[in-house]
Amino acid sequence: MITTMPTTPIIIVAGLGRSGTSLACQLLDAAGVKVAGIYPSFEPDEMTTMPPEFIDAQIGGACKWLDPHRSELPPGRPYRIVFLTRTKRQQAMSMIKFVEMSGSLPPGKSFTPDAHARMAESMKHEQKAALEELVRLHLADYFSRPTVEGDGGKAMR
Repeated sequence: MITTMPTTPIIIVAGLGRSGTSLACQLLDAAGVKVAGIYPSFEPDEMTTMPPEFIDAQIGGACKWLDPHRSELPPGRPYRIVFLTRTKRQQAMSMIKFVEMSGSLPPGKSFTPDAHARMAESMKHEQKAALEELVRLHLADYFSRPTVEGDGGKAMR
């Protein structure tokens, strides 16, 4: 457990599934940033609960945070959050393509022609909840404390 707030940021790559978080983590890794997890997905088990000891190990590096509305980040760390989004239709198409390519469908089964539309409709709530939670957790901090002590005024950039 950290006792003083570090000034080196932790990059959080956040988004819903199939929003591009793995690609963003791959780009950070290729640029030399230490990213939690294993290439190519960078999805350690801890990313769903974000325990403080896991987050503290990421100082100076990056980690993925899928479905950020389902858990909270420990307070008191210098986060730089990148939230990735896609249109619901793009996300649904990516999910369907992923399932088809992974061989997860039973033999002879396929998605119905309206699957993209139905899947996109079902994602409306998830994306709205994730964005609302992210704003609720972090936007207020910028109004009350627009910079993080020791970050040289970078919090609003």
